Amino acid sequence: MALAAVAVAVVTRLSFDPLLNDTVPFIPLFLAVGLGAWYGGRGAGVLALVAGAVATELFRFRPYNAIGIDQSEHQVGLALYGVFSLALIALLDSLRKSIQRAEDEQQRCEREVALHVATKLALAEQAERLRTTLASIGDAVLTTDTQTRITDMNVVAESLTGWTTAEAIGQPLDAVFRIVHETTRQTVVSPIHGALEHGVIVRLPHHTVLMARDGTERPIDDTAAPIRRADGEIVGSVLVFRDVSELHRQEAELREREREFRTLAESIPQLTWVANANGHVFWYNRRWYEYTGTTLQQTQGRRWRDVHEATALPALLSQWKACVDTGTPFDQTIRLKGSDGHYRPFLTRVEPVKNEAGHVIRWFGTSTDIGAQTRAERALRESNERYRAATAAVSDLIWTNTADGLMDDEQPGWQAFTGQSPEEYRGVGWSKAVHPDDAQPTLDAWTLAVAEKRTFVFEHRVRRGDGEWRLCSVRAVPIIHDGGKIREWVGVHTDVTERRRHEEALRELTAELSEADRRKDEFLSTLAHELRNPLAPIRNGLEVMKMAGGKDVTIERTRRMMERQLTQMVRLVDDLMDVGRISHGKLEVRKEQVSLVEVLNNAVESTRPLIDQLGQTLTVTVPKQPLVVDADLTRLAQVFVNLLNNAAKYGKRGGHIALDVEQHGNDVAVRVKDTGIGIAADQLPHIFDLFTQVDRSSEKSQGGLGIGLTLVKRLVELHGGAVEARSEGPGKGSEFVVQLPVVFEAPRPYESGGEQHRRANALLRILIVDDNRDAAESLAMMLRIIGHDTRTAYDGQAGVDEARTFRPDVIVFDIGMPKLNGYEACRLIREQSWGGSIVLIALTGLGKELDRRRSHDAGFNHHLVKPVEPQALVKMLAGFEVAKR
Repeated sequence: MALAAVAVAVVTRLSFDPLLNDTVPFIPLFLAVGLGAWYGGRGAGVLALVAGAVATELFRFRPYNAIGIDQSEHQVGLALYGVFSLALIALLDSLRKSIQRAEDEQQRCEREVALHVATKLALAEQAERLRTTLASIGDAVLTTDTQTRITDMNVVAESLTGWTTAEAIGQPLDAVFRIVHETTRQTVVSPIHGALEHGVIVRLPHHTVLMARDGTERPIDDTAAPIRRADGEIVGSVLVFRDVSELHRQEAELREREREFRTLAESIPQLTWVANANGHVFWYNRRWYEYTGTTLQQTQGRRWRDVHEATALPALLSQWKACVDTGTPFDQTIRLKGSDGHYRPFLTRVEPVKNEAGHVIRWFGTSTDIGAQTRAERALRESNERYRAATAAVSDLIWTNTADGLMDDEQPGWQAFTGQSPEEYRGVGWSKAVHPDDAQPTLDAWTLAVAEKRTFVFEHRVRRGDGEWRLCSVRAVPIIHDGGKIREWVGVHTDVTERRRHEEALRELTAELSEADRRKDEFLSTLAHELRNPLAPIRNGLEVMKMAGGKDVTIERTRRMMERQLTQMVRLVDDLMDVGRISHGKLEVRKEQVSLVEVLNNAVESTRPLIDQLGQTLTVTVPKQPLVVDADLTRLAQVFVNLLNNAAKYGKRGGHIALDVEQHGNDVAVRVKDTGIGIAADQLPHIFDLFTQVDRSSEKSQGGLGIGLTLVKRLVELHGGAVEARSEGPGKGSEFVVQLPVVFEAPRPYESGGEQHRRANALLRILIVDDNRDAAESLAMMLRIIGHDTRTAYDGQAGVDEARTFRPDVIVFDIGMPKLNGYEACRLIREQSWGGSIVLIALTGLGKELDRRRSHDAGFNHHLVKPVEPQALVKMLAGFEVAKR
């Protein structure tokens, strides 16, 4: 290839001659040398170099084909050609080898990558097969590295530990797989540590509990093994564990059954024994040894035959062998020798115990003393006869249930009471005779009592045979036999329908009496309070009149005040008399045709002073046409006086009262509506009951005995009408509607009036706070006459505000007032920096020791009971004057 390249280069050079003169003979030859060196290596490059040099000599001079190297210029060019060619050969050879090595390395890398990919795919396939295998097995499996960090786990392991695989990977084993001893609660070392340390399979000890992430505890059984490479190096471990809760439960159940069996076998009166599948007896109960007088060692082997009659033994053995061979029950009467040496007949029965495959695994036999059984049967018959006689002799319904709480056998009492047949009441069929609303609660309570083995006490309704529902009190007790197990339940149904009705009637009567007694006490307390209220200003007025001397104006004002208070007392007494007449049916009305407007005018005139005193407004709306009713003018006016008084007393200061009259056909409706405290919904049905008041709190009370609305209702009914109370609730006012029959119509106009206030000055600065204006003003008037500077306020809040500006030496507080009662106002004043030195006197109609203690606790210095003796009060104030000086 090198020579061919030189030949091509020479021909190319000659083809351009003489265009290219002999001064550049080597240019094409460099290409030939390069090609030779690149494709042929260093040797081919040198060969091309030598061949090129020879060719240059042959074609360098004319004539051609003459050889000679005699020109120095040509020699230098030839030398440079050689040097550059050698350098080119060395460079291209080195480059060619580097490229070859790179290609070889690339091919090697490609082979390694292909091998790595194949290995990774194989590992992924193997891992997927492993995951599929782990997911398909029922045990929990997790794997770790040599540092006991989790590397993988299956779904079952996730379920038992509470960790997902994603969460667990990389976690320390002890954080995910926490195990403790179920008894000592000490932490148990994971078997993985032993597997990694010793390179062997390690199994956990029994009684190990796995603590799941959520705190759930499960007994487990597990095994750990090391994971090795092909060269035997340990690279991790695998832990296989399973939840053995069910196994423990089954083992416990098996032990419990075995215990129950032994308890049962030891508790029954029969001689009991157990044999293995080939008929060899390996266990007897205690009664066997007691009766035969033998021991366990004596009955081993064939010596059990010694307690049987020798003459009957061959036939007995033959029959027993046949039963063992065929797996059929054994049933025969045999005679057994007792410890006293005497033989007695026993009914011996042996039953095979078979497994699920039907193979005999044990024999269970009992021998019953027939004589004892006969005596027991006779005693049982006698007991049953006594039970039936007792059942028939009592009025209660007696029944029995099985230990499981199911009704069985004949229940003559239940059948006679409910009419159910045995087929209908068996099991829990009896519940169909129980009221549908009571049936399920009864079954639930009964099931719980049976499960807890405790006395059952309940009440429910049972349908009697005639279809009537009867309320029954139920009581049932378990009958426990010697082994501590429940044999049966005995229950009694007692019909308490009539008794409950009597009890309910008695409770209602007691409640009514209690309510009547409570109302009586409240009435008497209120009556005392209401009678004391007018007495206080009357007494004060008398003292004022005595002190006033010839001051006619003062005496006249006092006289008018006393007259108002006496009128109030007369009204209270009249109401009491009317209630008494109504209670005895002796209240009379003298009816005549009167103008309804005239009746209402009289009522408004009587109540106007109270309305004006409370700063309220009253609007009256009546039809223009005349309205005539058949009524007792005085009694009917009393109805509207009571309603207007209530509207005022339970209204707000500055509130509004509306008196509206509307005619509807042959009836007229008179509405008294206020913006006062309103009536709660639960009080509306009782608003017309005797001694009932809307709100008895001392803050809102404006007086009254709770008899006014009772009089209203009875008087309206005596006039052939009806009255109704309405309210949207507390704080939303109230409305009373009186319906009366109309005779004919007649118009009448109506007007309304105003209000007043007073104050003075002298020795002590005294503030009187009482919602009874007459009482407050009369007391202030009396104290002013003797030289004191007095001011008045008519509710608790106003009293506190007045005290803040007036700064009195003494404050006389009524207790029951609107807005703030006396106790609250006293506490509020004592909290002020200026209120500590003020003498506070409680003036109230309440005089019990409890009331005095309560006023003292609130901060009062003194407690006076209405009506107070004026001289006593003057003397007390004189003492304050001396102390002040």
